Amino acid sequence: MSPKPPSGAAAQSGARGSRASETPRKPAPAGDAATQLCPPGSGCTPDHAALSPTATPAPPISAQTDPTRLEAAGSLFKQANDSRKAGASNRALALYQRLQQRFPASPEAQVSLVLSGRLLLASGQSSRALSQFDRYLRAGGRGGLTEEALSGKAQALAALGRSDEEQQVWRTLLAQFPNSVYAHKARERLR
Repeated sequence: MSPKPPSGAAAQSGARGSRASETPRKPAPAGDAATQLCPPGSGCTPDHAALSPTATPAPPISAQTDPTRLEAAGSLFKQANDSRKAGASNRALALYQRLQQRFPASPEAQVSLVLSGRLLLASGQSSRALSQFDRYLRAGGRGGLTEEALSGKAQALAALGRSDEEQQVWRTLLAQFPNSVYAHKARERLR
């Protein structure tokens, strides 16, 4: 009587183990990432390539690629906006801050910089407001609120008594957005 070959998971495990040990690792040739991880004819699979010490590490998961993180960022943003609309400014500011800390690259966090800047400006915290507007503008104005951020920044600078910088920001706003809803205020402040 001949011994029975292993079946099920044991057979698959043994087959994988022998294939992995029989296939020598080759340096990845130049080319696209998939070819580098698992060159054609190498006998490796993407699973094997992921275990290779020379494999390129996977990019970090961001709020823009991970639906769970995106949902969490959206949820925090909604809670903060609801609080702001209900007049609970301190709660809204705390939620915007949490959003910015936990999901800094998310679109919601970018927009929250301008919204929290506005709340801080309204509460007389001009220096903190200026910081929020500057962060938004340094990030390239993603979120479509550049006009609002420039206007907020100019107002924060005015409140801090930094009139030369304020005027420069109003000039920038007029140059970039000549038909802005803030154009009248900008021209008035430049007189």
